[in-house]
Amino acid sequence: MSVKPCLDPVKSYFENTPVSEWSYMAFLEMLKPNCVSQVHTLADQKSIWRKRYLTYLSNILIEEEQDNTSKKRATFLIQQKRPPEEENFWNSVKIEKELMIKEDIFDKKSQIGALDVIDVARNQKVDEYVDKVNSRRSNAREEVDASSGHKRVYFDENPSSKKKYKTRLTKTSFIKG
Repeated sequence: MSVKPCLDPVKSYFENTPVSEWSYMAFLEMLKPNCVSQVHTLADQKSIWRKRYLTYLSNILIEEEQDNTSKKRATFLIQQKRPPEEENFWNSVKIEKELMIKEDIFDKKSQIGALDVIDVARNQKVDEYVDKVNSRRSNAREEVDASSGHKRVYFDENPSSKKKYKTRLTKTSFIKG
């Protein structure tokens, strides 16, 4: 039987489960991870999975290579109505989907929080580095000015701030004694 890729889990269920244990609820339970991970609405999924189940059973009836036991079981299952516990199954799928969404949102918020912490730490390091560079530059200027006989005084402590800062040059005595 040729099976489409989306039917691989369906095929797997029927090939790996003894014929006497085939049932719609066992089929759904085995494929629950697939049901939870799909993006279709619950109503669409109910229809999709029921159709896949019945289509596979119908194909068993058509195939000549299938044994009589498989064909009898397939006929019996096709004639069955939906079991009452199916609603409970789909409610649990809905709850699991909602939980996955909430966990995903929590994970994303946690990642954003971690990135914010990293950003703050990076900004603090940048500020420390800028202050260190400005401090060294300021010390170097004072040394140069002192060796030339001039002293530079800063009125604003932080030359990297947006405020304009003033410098005052004072002349030291150049008179030889």
